[in-house]
Amino acid sequence: MILEKFSKIKNWLLTHKKTSLILILILIFLGYKIYQNYTSTAGVPKYIISTVKKGVITTTVTGSGQVSANNQIDIKSKVSGDITGVYVKPGQTVTIGTLLAQVDSRDAQLSLESAQIAYEKLVQASDPQDVKSAENNLASAYNDGWNAVSSTFIDYPTLITNMDNLFYGSNGYLSNSNSFQRSDISRAYIQKAGVSYDQAKNQYEIVLQEYNSLSRLSATSSLKTLIADTHQMVKIMADALKNTQNTISYIMTIDSDTSTDATVTASNINTWLSSINTHLSNILSSQNSVANNENSLNNLLKGADSLDVRSQEISLQKAQNTYQDYSVRAPFNGVVARVPVKVGDPASSATIATLVSTQKIAEISLNEVDVAKIKNGDKVNLTFDAIDNLNITGEITEIDLVGTVSSGVVNYNVKIGFDTQDERVKSGMSVNASIITANKENILIVPSSSLKSEKGKYFISYFAKYPEIIDKNGIISTTLPLSKPVEIGFSDDTNTEIISGLNEGDKIISRITNTITTTKTTTPSLFGGSSNTRRIGG
Repeated sequence: MILEKFSKIKNWLLTHKKTSLILILILIFLGYKIYQNYTSTAGVPKYIISTVKKGVITTTVTGSGQVSANNQIDIKSKVSGDITGVYVKPGQTVTIGTLLAQVDSRDAQLSLESAQIAYEKLVQASDPQDVKSAENNLASAYNDGWNAVSSTFIDYPTLITNMDNLFYGSNGYLSNSNSFQRSDISRAYIQKAGVSYDQAKNQYEIVLQEYNSLSRLSATSSLKTLIADTHQMVKIMADALKNTQNTISYIMTIDSDTSTDATVTASNINTWLSSINTHLSNILSSQNSVANNENSLNNLLKGADSLDVRSQEISLQKAQNTYQDYSVRAPFNGVVARVPVKVGDPASSATIATLVSTQKIAEISLNEVDVAKIKNGDKVNLTFDAIDNLNITGEITEIDLVGTVSSGVVNYNVKIGFDTQDERVKSGMSVNASIITANKENILIVPSSSLKSEKGKYFISYFAKYPEIIDKNGIISTTLPLSKPVEIGFSDDTNTEIISGLNEGDKIISRITNTITTTKTTTPSLFGGSSNTRRIGG
């Protein structure tokens, strides 16, 4: 019976070849769709796998601003009159005291000569030759005092840099990063030495401004005050160096630190202390010399009424100061940025020249959240919109203590000193700053996206077994992943440090993606079924 039916089907197929071919193709297509439905991975998650590795995590705060000179000033004449000489031009490098311009000083010169004559007449009661000699000695003492002060300020910047590196450098022997390993008593010694150095540095910055505003031709009263202030400044620094010397001696003796760093640092401190004591001795000697010569001159002038002599001395000094004001000089070393006047112009309150220091800085503004993350001494990478491929490193030198409020947002100005100077960098250029707030190297890291948190604890997901070859686009698994607790540390926007729970080379799930899923809607089919499929995801 079966053979008879099979024979009929065979005969029918042979006599209806076209219809038979169509039926075979339909059967093949239906078989393929059934197979596809059974083997499809639609809707199954795809797991992206990462390997735990060692690397570097750096956190930064970014900001933008402008380049400016470390010191910039519009120099104006203190007196009125016509300009009789202009002696500099834009781009010229000048030193402190360089004559920039001259204002007509004929009247001032006559007033000075008149005051000088009046003074000499008043002191005629004494031997003029002795008085002249005493005056010369006093002038020489003031000149020696100026030289002693200038020598001190020549050596001070190097000393300040060395001490900054010692206390605040990233590898400074007495820096915070190296102090954690010390005993409580050692840290107390370091704290005391650091505070005394900060006081010495602040005093230096105050007296430096006073020094920059004067010259050896300034009024003797101003020079006398400068010598006394410099003497006090050096005494404070000597005390700071002595405290630092005691600190290092304690660490080497009691903490038994015999490292090369300790030995070299101790030797450097001894050298710096010897140098500062030399300056202290020279300034004190000059200070005593000025006082002694003033007394000698005053004793010679006792023949005249002391009050009248003193009054005339003041008048003479005022005439000298006024005469000096007609010569416009550079108040510090720098470069002339512009000279907007010419010979014959009235001086009055016009700007004679704009002077900028050669040292450039970057000034940026940060909001209150970012400024709380940074500190003086933090390293900075700088780029410039106007100069392609120029990268300059620097460090934060100053952070405003008081912010400014604009539209409800508090911002703080931050100054950044350049490690190197580039002639292409001009004042006013736009600058982008990336401040390195923290940096850790050679640590285990994972993508931050791989971490899950629950009740303050962190977990990663992984599979107990992975295929030998993992597709970079991920793997598909019908088995649910396992979970493992980990302890995390440092983190940036991309990666997170793993302190415990994983080893280098471990494979973890960094993220999960969805494969393409489908839905089926029923529509009439040529063959009575429903086979309309629509893509809805991927």
